[in-house]
Amino acid sequence: MEDRAERVNRWSRRSLLQAGSILATAGLLACARRSAPVHTVSGPPVSLEFWLPGRAGDEVPLEPFHTEFVTETPSVTVVQTQLVAKRDVMPKLTTAVVAGTAPDVVRLKEYQVTDLAALQDLLPLGSRVSQDPAVNLRDFTPQSIRGSHFQRQLVGLPDSHQLVVLFWNKNLLARAGLDPEAPPVTWEALRTAAQKVRTQTETRTVVLPWGFQFYEMSTREQAYAWFIEWVWRAGGDVWDANRTRVTLDQPAALAALQFQADLLHADRTAVRPGTPVAELISNVPQGRVGLWMTTAPQALVYSRTAPDLDFGFGHMPRQRQAATQLQHNSLAVLRGTRNPDQAYQLVSYRSRADIQLRWSAEGAWVPVRPALWQEPPFRDDWRWRTIGDLVRHPGNRPKPTVPQWEAVTGKITPHLLTAWRGEVTPAEALRAATREANALLNSRSGR
Repeated sequence: MEDRAERVNRWSRRSLLQAGSILATAGLLACARRSAPVHTVSGPPVSLEFWLPGRAGDEVPLEPFHTEFVTETPSVTVVQTQLVAKRDVMPKLTTAVVAGTAPDVVRLKEYQVTDLAALQDLLPLGSRVSQDPAVNLRDFTPQSIRGSHFQRQLVGLPDSHQLVVLFWNKNLLARAGLDPEAPPVTWEALRTAAQKVRTQTETRTVVLPWGFQFYEMSTREQAYAWFIEWVWRAGGDVWDANRTRVTLDQPAALAALQFQADLLHADRTAVRPGTPVAELISNVPQGRVGLWMTTAPQALVYSRTAPDLDFGFGHMPRQRQAATQLQHNSLAVLRGTRNPDQAYQLVSYRSRADIQLRWSAEGAWVPVRPALWQEPPFRDDWRWRTIGDLVRHPGNRPKPTVPQWEAVTGKITPHLLTAWRGEVTPAEALRAATREANALLNSRSGR
């Protein structure tokens, strides 16, 4: 749940000093890369089409990279970037594949990689990567590489990570009598902190701040993604061992949903479901919430959008174990491309260490190459260092996707929402979600 304008505006906030440091490091990495032989493609030069999920303006940061790629790649004349609304990516790609008009390269979420690979619409990249001196899979996080495979075939290369973490307003915690440097690390500590922020904060206004704010509560697949993490932290899982059956009717899932319902309805310390996204975003800079969930790169945004906000951020609290879902985006080549070699050249270029250093630092994208955490600005800025520590935590896991992920999650999230709203008990919601999701999976497998 992020203001998309904030993502675009990040590109204008670099200082000259930071830019010089990034470019100097990237230059050293580029020199090292160019010492290896460069793969060339014979034949006349071609144009490439690249699809980018997003909104107007999201393509602007990519233009210098694609221009540079064309300059150093004789076999390509231009990279045309096509913006596609996120909700339209899969329908439009499916239509384009059938019509033979699919793009050459596309940026995809991990579940979209799974969906398209299951339909055999993505070009396997393993053989090309094995011959590419610029790409070594060991240089990427294991979670992003696992999530870029389908049935043991590599079908994408990681582009960036994303993760949801806990933030807290240090001033509000202090005013509630809590230690602002010691955030809650367990569910019970979170519940206590939320209660104190809601009921004991010293304020001159009649309206007390909320204790806790969940990530967006909706029927989007992302709502299920963050709920999965709470089940993990309770010691459970949402799948059986083969990912053929949903297991939300187990104690860990019930513990997670019951805890959330208690914050919302028993304690009334959490922001209500149905609150407009704009209000959820504005709650933070306006000091209306003590602790909240959002994506880690927001730490880099608050210095501009909320300069007076004194905040901390770190791991989400656990019940039995620490666990974070390390989501990622991948770059993939469509199987129907007429220019597979040149399309892979673009993916390879975007996967290089020097390019990913600039791309991540300039756009506040979380790096998928662990070595980049030792380079500026990632090693020098406390916010980036904290994000790096979160990314490298051993309890992190990729998103546990299956084909037709949105269809499966679409059977689950409406029932979670009824429990979050207090319309049914958590047990009733989870039984219904499990029943409907498994009915879909059974019909798909012919059982």
